[in-house]
Parts: sequence; structure tokens; C-alpha cells
Amino acid sequence: MPGVSDEDLGTHAFQYYRPEFREKVAQGFDIIVAGIGFGSGSSREEAPRALNGVKRGPNEFGVKAVIAKSYAFIYQRNQANQSLLGLVLKDEKFYDLAQEGAEVSIDLPGRKIYCAGHSFTFNLSTMEERLILGGGVIEMYSKYSNMLFRAAIAADPESVLKSAGGACGKQTSCGDSDTQQLAW
Repeated sequence: MPGVSDEDLGTHAFQYYRPEFREKVAQGFDIIVAGIGFGSGSSREEAPRALNGVKRGPNEFGVKAVIAKSYAFIYQRNQANQSLLGLVLKDEKFYDLAQEGAEVSIDLPGRKIYCAGHSFTFNLSTMEERLILGGGVIEMYSKYSNMLFRAAIAADPESVLKSAGGACGKQTSCGDSDTQQLAW
């Protein structure tokens, strides 16, 4: 039974729906462009883990990103938790241009998606970006322990490791306020 590792799960990604999917990723098509409700029926953490485990090259694994009009709620949270970039883009022009085989690139710091000479802006919270760049919830927990969500929103995440926390409503050594929202 598959599921021991991300790589094992990746050998089964879209196995019945799009059997050619894994070969396409190996050819360099490593950004998924989807429609409405991507991840519906696949909300457990194994779905993004499988996408992270698809082989791209000799020692390279993982789909780089999923761009969709919307996601199933639990699946969307699991993407960031498993360090898979999931972007919501509703602009129909993008989907007209991003047909199968189109070159799509993402500028994460600039919050831009590029396709066919056009650019499209996307939103991504600091927390989502830090979870993705930090390797996901488990990786960040191993580094920050129970302070991982504070680290994910702090101006300087490394300062959280030096911080003993703060009293509610007072400045912490992270340079933020304890009353800052943890919503994303």
C-alpha cells in the first residue's frame, strides 16, 4: 500500500485520472493549473504530500505550485501545512492563456504569476509564505516548537527562538504585539 513517504505517494499521483501526469512533471510541467474546488475529495494530507513527491528529475521532487480558482477548504490548509504553494487566481484571462503546455512562472516575493507575456497578481499571507518556505508545519514545529505560529507572523522569525514570549497585549521581543491576529 502506498503512503510510506512523499516519494512513494508521488508514484501514484493522478494515477487513474491523468496517468500521464507524472511524466509531464518529469518533463518540466511542474505547476498545476486547476479550476474550481481543487482538492475536493482529497482533503487529507496525503494529497499534497503526493504532489510533493512526484519525481521531477534525478534528485528533484515535487510540484512547485497549484494555481486554482478555488480549493476545497481542508485541502487548501493542508497544502500550506505540507509546504506546497497553492495560489487562488480568479482572472479568467489567465485560464484562457494557461492551457496545457503553456509556460507559467511564479514570482513569490513580487506576488506575480506570468503566462504568455501577461502578469497576474495574487495574494498570499505572511503565514502561508513562511509555512511554505519553512518546509511546512512539521518542519517548522521541529524548529520553533509551540511558538511556530508566532514565528510564522513575526517580523523576524529567528527572534522567536530567543524570546520567552510576552504578556497579552504587550510588546514581545519579536517586535510584534501579542494581540496580532494569527488568521490567514
